[in-house]
Amino acid sequence: MAKKKWIRTRHKVVKWLLLPFVNMFAKSKVKLHKKMLSLEKGKPCLVLYNHQTNFDPFLVALIMGKRDFYYVASEHIFSKGFASSLLKYFIAPIPFLKAGVNTSSIMNCGRVVREGGSIVISPEGNRTYTGETTTIKDTIVKFVRFLKIPVVLVNIKGNYSCRPRWAKSKRKGEVFVEPVKILRKEEYDNFTDEELLDIIRETLYINESDSGVYYKNRRKNNAEYLERFLYVCPNCGLVHFASKGNKVSCNKCGLTATLDDYKKFSGVQFTHLKEWGDYQQEFIKTVNSNDQLITDTANLYENEREKRLKLIKKGATLGLFIDKLRIDDKEFNFADLDGMDVVGDNVLYFHHDRKTYRIDGGARFNAVKYVAFYNKFKGDN
Repeated sequence: MAKKKWIRTRHKVVKWLLLPFVNMFAKSKVKLHKKMLSLEKGKPCLVLYNHQTNFDPFLVALIMGKRDFYYVASEHIFSKGFASSLLKYFIAPIPFLKAGVNTSSIMNCGRVVREGGSIVISPEGNRTYTGETTTIKDTIVKFVRFLKIPVVLVNIKGNYSCRPRWAKSKRKGEVFVEPVKILRKEEYDNFTDEELLDIIRETLYINESDSGVYYKNRRKNNAEYLERFLYVCPNCGLVHFASKGNKVSCNKCGLTATLDDYKKFSGVQFTHLKEWGDYQQEFIKTVNSNDQLITDTANLYENEREKRLKLIKKGATLGLFIDKLRIDDKEFNFADLDGMDVVGDNVLYFHHDRKTYRIDGGARFNAVKYVAFYNKFKGDN
């Protein structure tokens, strides 16, 4: 029995109806500059873009013209019950597990391409916290060679500065979305895997942490919710932070930093957030204690695709060790996990024994440090 086609007329109609409103909404929030994709009509392509905010996929949609395209989306968006069912019916994104084997995702992408559709994906797999493009793994090269279609590299600039991942409020500024390079198959076939990966990484690299561009924040809360990202004090080491307005402070020693409208710090040794983030990465390399490093209070859920989240433990004590995660009296050794990542602004997901778990510690929870220590254990730091 033949499979039903992935590409449906309703998908095109929905996009055609929604895109004018997306364009108007974007222009009402920022000064938007966009350049349309110039490629043969009806020719499938793979669109790769740097990932700054949740709105990035919509910005990319605005430059795609009339071609059929499908997003590769994190599997967690398929666990929102009825809303996920609507998303699947009207948009049909391709599910992708952030950690683990994604054979079905890759096969579905090939299926869409054979039907004449294009694929849109961020090879970073996650949004930046500092304004700098994050790690792009070498698996993207295998994906490119599997699809055998033109690769379009799209730069998004300014979106991070208008709404940093760790923040809750938006800033006024300019956003640019532009296809900056097209690599055709006959061209990238002549590259080694290393050369192709370098081109993708270099073209998609953006660093807004030290851009020096002024972004107006009317609420004057430039630093609020920075504790979602900061977890190492230069005086005390691994700690919790608290933020209010333009200031963020260490809960242990009281060290206070002020963040201005140019994304620059005063009161600490770091000028930009990227510098502080780099310092955190270097710090955790030196941590070798077998003791519990830090604790949080959070809710634990089991995440199942196309079903609502199942609450496992409410108000659980979350403990971090260099080689494991403890949730009340249950331990999850990093060696036994299939992956761990931050989803959304600050929600922690991990995969264990064929199950996906979600840890939600509230609006000011820092999930980043758990992933940092997991990556250190796995040798990815």
